[in-house]
Amino acid sequence: MEENYNLIDKRIQCNEYAPDVFAHLRELDGYTIDDLKKSLDPCLNQNIKNIFKAGEGMGKSGSFFFFSHDDRFLIKTMTSDDFESFMNLFITYFYHINRDNSSLLARVYGVFQITLEDMKPCYLMLMGNTKNVPSDNIYKMFDLKGSITKRLVKPD
Repeated sequence: MEENYNLIDKRIQCNEYAPDVFAHLRELDGYTIDDLKKSLDPCLNQNIKNIFKAGEGMGKSGSFFFFSHDDRFLIKTMTSDDFESFMNLFITYFYHINRDNSSLLARVYGVFQITLEDMKPCYLMLMGNTKNVPSDNIYKMFDLKGSITKRLVKPD
């Protein structure tokens, strides 16, 4: 799906990758397109505040991310390498989540490419907030990284 928006006289192009597949994954978890629109409405003051403070929580990866006003969803930027890596494992990810809906893997509900006039494209990932996963069996949560560069734990 491709949509164009005019924002302050700038042309913005948004491409959604595998829209039918991600719609299916959202449906598995009971989310509709209306749920996304309500949660991510750019006109809501709390969403605007969350967008502007998003850079404050940047980790070592430099990813920009923010939570929807109701904390149900997370939007995170992806580097080109992140995008390529995810797209390479996307089919396996889809089959896993589709086969085992109780999987504790983070839920990805969409991948997008945003292009603003004369700028390099930006990739975004729409995810469910893993802190909202209802389960009596979760005792600890870890943010697992794909790299060990500058991420080694020093002994006490």
